[in-house]
Amino acid sequence: MGKKLSTRGGYTLLELLVVIAVIAVITGIGVVSYSGTQKKSRDTRRKEDLNSIALALEQYFTLCNFLYPTPDVSGTKVPVSIACGAQVIMANVPTDPSTKARYNMTGTATSYSICAAPTPQATLIPPVVGQPPATNPPGTNPPAANPGVADFPSALNTGPAVAPTKTWPTAGNGTWIVVTQNADGYIFNGCVKTGAPGIHITNSEIRGNCATSQLYDEAGGGVFEHNNIFDVAHAGASTIGCGTGSRFFRNNAKGAADGVKEGTNCQVIENYIHELDEYTTGFGGTHNDGVQIEGAGTTGMLIQKNTFENTCGKSNVAGQGCAGAVFINNGAAGNTVDGNFIKRWDGPTAGFIFHTQPAGINTIKNNVIDCNAITGFGVTSGGPSTFENNTACP
Repeated sequence: MGKKLSTRGGYTLLELLVVIAVIAVITGIGVVSYSGTQKKSRDTRRKEDLNSIALALEQYFTLCNFLYPTPDVSGTKVPVSIACGAQVIMANVPTDPSTKARYNMTGTATSYSICAAPTPQATLIPPVVGQPPATNPPGTNPPAANPGVADFPSALNTGPAVAPTKTWPTAGNGTWIVVTQNADGYIFNGCVKTGAPGIHITNSEIRGNCATSQLYDEAGGGVFEHNNIFDVAHAGASTIGCGTGSRFFRNNAKGAADGVKEGTNCQVIENYIHELDEYTTGFGGTHNDGVQIEGAGTTGMLIQKNTFENTCGKSNVAGQGCAGAVFINNGAAGNTVDGNFIKRWDGPTAGFIFHTQPAGINTIKNNVIDCNAITGFGVTSGGPSTFENNTACP
């Protein structure tokens, strides 16, 4: 019996090529889809990392005297860990899931920006920006109608949180101590001025003995919180000298002719400014001021929720007295005086609580003036400034 030959043919070359092409397309789609999924996953992780770092930075800000930490690596990267003293907030700061590099960070003591560096493996993710309100807590609310000692700055709630124990290695002896690095918990025997921008001085005592400002932020952008700033020689022009963008918070300041000298965009918040020119018998010309805001170029100052007590001098020298607890003059404009307490006012020469002439338009609001402060003194003196909700004798 003969064999029957099969008539079924094999695959042609064309058919094989079509099958291979289809498999290649399907495989390519799968690879692209998987790669896209991985990329989205990494970007999601980056966003989560940035948000968690931002949360840690805000916790640091609350715990560490309302300051943000300094970026690492010449001010370009987030720190390896985030801790305020012994309190660890984030022991291991996350890194980029692809490159394992630290996230980028820039900023100052009062603001920051963190972001993931754009790479071939990373989409440009919008940075997370942190900045506290223009007036940091607890100085955000206008004063109550009848302010209490506990609510406003006084000797009890200003100055160093812990008494300073370290002595700065150089002394002033009537000349400047130039500070170019941050300082916490130091005693400065002499006047201090900054030699680099953005300097932080906290929980320290400055025993000034100069004829100028006892603490002067010459370089600008400095942050000065919870310090005692005293003119121990009682012969200085001012206790505090603002620079551009300076911030003074919860300091106990006394002793010179004027409490604070002007500086553009300077914030003076919740300080106890008192006993100015207390023992001087001739320095200071014809008056003392709690805060002096002068000059057409002076703008953007925020004077908020400070206590001004006995800011007229006690020397009783003929011709010396007060021009104003807040003195705005010579064209200064665009400054805000908000929620301050003018307490006990004495001196040999009558003056004004707020002196605003000649000056541009400034806002003076929510201030409380103790009855003892207005005997023989005017509340305002001319000028086009706006006065809102100021209370005398609550």
